[in-house]
Order: sequence, then C-alpha cells, then structure tokens
Amino acid sequence: MKFRKNLSVLLCILLSCLCFAGCNGVDDYPVSVGGTNITKQPQKVVAFSEQAASAIFALGYDSYLVGAPAEFLETEIAGITNIGYTRFVDFEKVYDLKPDVVIVPGQLEASYLESMKLRDIAVVTLETPTKYSEIGPYYLALSKLFLGNNNYSEAYDACGDREVHREEEREECQALQ
Repeated sequence: MKFRKNLSVLLCILLSCLCFAGCNGVDDYPVSVGGTNITKQPQKVVAFSEQAASAIFALGYDSYLVGAPAEFLETEIAGITNIGYTRFVDFEKVYDLKPDVVIVPGQLEASYLESMKLRDIAVVTLETPTKYSEIGPYYLALSKLFLGNNNYSEAYDACGDREVHREEEREECQALQ
C-alpha cells in the first residue's frame, strides 16, 4: 500500500516536471531574424555596430554580449571584448570568441560569410535604424533573437519608458504599439 502511494507521488512529480519542461521555451525556436534562421537561444553574441550593442544593453540582454566595436566600448566593460571598429572589425578576435550569433548592420563580404558558416556562427543582418519609426521593429527583432517566437512581443514597449514631447513622435510611437 505504501509502495503504491509513493509510486503515485513519484509519478505525479514526474508528470509535473514533464509539463513544466514543455514550458521552458524549447518551442520558441527556431526563429527567423534578419533573414537568418536561429535554431536555439544564443548564449554568446557579438555586435558589429555601436547601435546594436547599445540596443542589446537597453533591452537587458547584455549578459549575452561577448564582443562589441570600439565605438561602443569607450570604457572597458567586463566580459565584452573590443573587436575593433565597425568598419574595421578584427575577425580573428570574433572567431576566438566563438559566438553563436553575430549581428551586422549590413552585408558581409562572401569570404567572411563563408568563414562564419564554417565556424557555425549565425550572421544576423539588422540594418541600423535611421528613422524613429524603425526603432521599435529593430528592438523587436533583437528581442525575438534572444527570447524566441512566443515571448518577444512582450519585451519592448516603444513608448512606455519615456515622455514623448513632439506630436510627430507621439504619432509614430502610437503606430508602433
């Protein structure tokens, strides 16, 4: 009798664990970001632009950032390697970091793309926003990269953390929500 009770409790615990295991974000991947299929949540990311590195920090994903350009790293930040300048990236430093993903602001030369592919480094191309209306989608794309399909829309409220003064900005901001 006691054996059955213990077995029942054990089975309940096991089933609960299996149910919760299904909720851990496994179904959130793969995602497509910047035209690249990402199969799992990246753990090590290198940003090739100051804007991408800044956005990663603003969104709170800085613990994933292992490399950033000199323009972003005016002062040393623990755990983040200086990879050179946006237009003059030191690819050997990038390769040494063994990132899962690099975020680039434009197209890379074919030889660098091939080299990244050989090293199993996903290249996500996210054009740097040039208009206010492009900032929200840019942040959402980064959130999708780090959070997967099911959670990224909750990650960034384009207007919630600041006061919008100009009417034009207010309209653009409302259009993003």
